[in-house]
Amino acid sequence: MKLTNRFLSYLIVLLQSSIYGMSPDGVKPNQAQLRDAPMPTQSVMNINNMAYWITKSTGGTTSGSQNGTQADYPIGTGGLIYEDGMLWGVKVTDGNSQSPRVGGTTYYDGLKAGRVIYNDDGNVIGSTDPANHHVWRVRRDYLTADLYSDAASFYGTTEPSENEIQNVFDQYEYDWNNWPADWGAPFEDVDGNGTYNPAVDIPGYQGASQTLWVVANDVPIIVDDSGNVTGEINTAPTVYGADPIGIELQVTLWAYNYGATAPLGNVLFKHVQMQYTGLTEGYNNFNSAIAHLDTVYFTQWSDPDLGTYTDDYVGYDLNHSLGYVYNSTNQDDMFNDYGVSVPSGGYDLLQGPEVEGEYLPVTAFSYFGAGSEIYDPDLSSYAGTLQFFNLMEGFLPRPYYPNQEPWIDITTGEITKFVLTGDPLTGEGWVDGIQLPPGDRRMVMTSGPFAMEIGETQEIVLALIGGHGSDNLTSISVLKYHDQFAQYAYDTNYDLPEAPITPIVSVSPLDTAIILNWNENAELVESHSSVGFEFQGYNVYQLPVEYSSIDDGERITTFDIIDYVQTIFDLALDEETGYIYRIPVQFGTNSGLQRYYTVDWDHINNQPLQPGQEYYFAVTAYSFNDDSNEQMPFCTLESSFTLIAESLQIVPEYDYGDEIVSIGHSGTAGGTGVTIDIISPDQLTGHDYEVFFDLQHYYRDLGGFWQMTNYPDSVGRVLGKTLDCS
Repeated sequence: MKLTNRFLSYLIVLLQSSIYGMSPDGVKPNQAQLRDAPMPTQSVMNINNMAYWITKSTGGTTSGSQNGTQADYPIGTGGLIYEDGMLWGVKVTDGNSQSPRVGGTTYYDGLKAGRVIYNDDGNVIGSTDPANHHVWRVRRDYLTADLYSDAASFYGTTEPSENEIQNVFDQYEYDWNNWPADWGAPFEDVDGNGTYNPAVDIPGYQGASQTLWVVANDVPIIVDDSGNVTGEINTAPTVYGADPIGIELQVTLWAYNYGATAPLGNVLFKHVQMQYTGLTEGYNNFNSAIAHLDTVYFTQWSDPDLGTYTDDYVGYDLNHSLGYVYNSTNQDDMFNDYGVSVPSGGYDLLQGPEVEGEYLPVTAFSYFGAGSEIYDPDLSSYAGTLQFFNLMEGFLPRPYYPNQEPWIDITTGEITKFVLTGDPLTGEGWVDGIQLPPGDRRMVMTSGPFAMEIGETQEIVLALIGGHGSDNLTSISVLKYHDQFAQYAYDTNYDLPEAPITPIVSVSPLDTAIILNWNENAELVESHSSVGFEFQGYNVYQLPVEYSSIDDGERITTFDIIDYVQTIFDLALDEETGYIYRIPVQFGTNSGLQRYYTVDWDHINNQPLQPGQEYYFAVTAYSFNDDSNEQMPFCTLESSFTLIAESLQIVPEYDYGDEIVSIGHSGTAGGTGVTIDIISPDQLTGHDYEVFFDLQHYYRDLGGFWQMTNYPDSVGRVLGKTLDCS
């Protein structure tokens, strides 16, 4: 039903696009075009344990992931978020009597990529052509990083080609060298001169491992570089039928290259700069002299399909401003197929809109279910605006605004603007499942109201967080634990250490063992030093299945520096009780460093390696800070990893450079036969090969060399000889 309903809605939008004369970004090309274009219309955050896609219009997309979702978690497994987006609802005075208006993006894009353009007097004259924009993405270590896993998630494959890896590298290089800092994209001003220099400065959010940046707006008039009008693209009515108001949205996403075991390896941050620009003078009777927004709400909307979308629940944690999704049971068909337990995920509003020097908190949290008695606002219809504005003010979507029906806490009978604030782990309070059966959920998290004048901006910061526990409920505990680290990062202005870079591992299969070698970038890994964290050692893991996390794996061995540091204790969560305590997390033995390891035992099944069986391995690097203060909630960091999949192979009899000589031959010619040099012993197949010369005419010259001739009396032939090259 979900796909059918959305397909019908999509047809409606296409028809309305024709009616309004629109050409919105929402009409998307196929997946290959999106990925291989020199100016990609969508891209992905994938530096840690979460993959999250976004389009150049700031909207969600489901064409990036193999699961048909916007966000996958844990990375490489099932879907977490089907689609999300940001909305605003406003009561507006600007010459157009339509009020309220709701704009932004949900399933359709009410914004288009591009910047708002002003004349010399500071008045809006239009916006740039969205065709000239793309999703900007940088990675600070792209020159030295192994981009195999990056390309795998970007292209939705487990084995990216060399060409695909090169494409990812080329895009990083282009965006680094052409980073749009003068448009507002953030960068580290290393030389302190206030302008971006790609040879010195570092593009992206300061200290982040990976940054993605887009700019979009709802100003319909399109102008060229000279300010001449070239067309009109009115995307605003696409989403909920309302007219545009003149908003430019700059969205920065960033994350840190921490492994899945580190809480911040499960967090993605989002900074939103929302500016009220107004429209071109006279458009829809727009009058800049009177234009202002006296009631504004900012909303993070989400359709969170956790694996199979028909069995989801959602909830809200009042103490941590955290709206989240979890599974109604311990089993989910999609995550079962991947062989992992079902996770949880959610959004934390770290910084709301600013009013009189104070940041507003979340002021309403609502939910609804597809096909239920509380269902989606009407897309591409002004009725949807009136329904969504009710949600933003903390009321049921229907009846329409200005009629408002409050939410009633089913367990207390009291009016509330925050639904589902109970505790799913204990079952206390209003939890999902009491009002509606498990199903396809939506979450609406809002902050407001506030006012805006022309030219004013608001900055909002959110975190998208994942938690992966042993079952559906313990995953909520892990999620809330990870949320504490997201809050810590925000509170300390993201002054965070980097984890060591991922070791690049090569593999050599033998007949009874598999050799792992990570010498290629070892010097770079071992020179790691960041905010007091120094490289300490390597871990080698065996993983049970292809989609396993490190937590699911078996640590085979550790190679660490010979010093006073051995076992390292750090904070961890007891998933059952929710208590935080210290446990050993790294197990050094002062073994000394080693850059290779021969695996000759199946540590998962406790038996020798078996022919024909594929095995999965990972090598990580970890760091340690022995001066960590009590405020820093961790003292060791572990790198992410690239999965290594390999099976035993028959070892050839010969090594590189060996010679095989055939001493026997048939025919009248002299000589001792054919000499064969072995170049790639691992490619010998065990088959028999026939070596022969075709019929030729030749003679020996005075120097003793054979020369071609046409004389029939100098005909020779070497008959075939079978060689055993097994």
